[in-house]
Amino acid sequence: MTRDDIIRLAREAGFRGLDSQSERLHYFAALVVERERDAVCQIILEWCICDANGEEIVSAIRARGQ
Repeated sequence: MTRDDIIRLAREAGFRGLDSQSERLHYFAALVVERERDAVCQIILEWCICDANGEEIVSAIRARGQ
């Protein structure tokens, strides 16, 4: 998700005056995405415990954060 995507979504949600706080908003969004990505990876690992594809899926998801 790009910085512009985050600002557009924040404005869509009703936030105003974002120009002066866009760095903080971007950091906050990155934290939320990271936590959600970790939660998804954990679920995949639990469901695919005997499946090597689970590790591949988790690696692909975590790579999106790079």
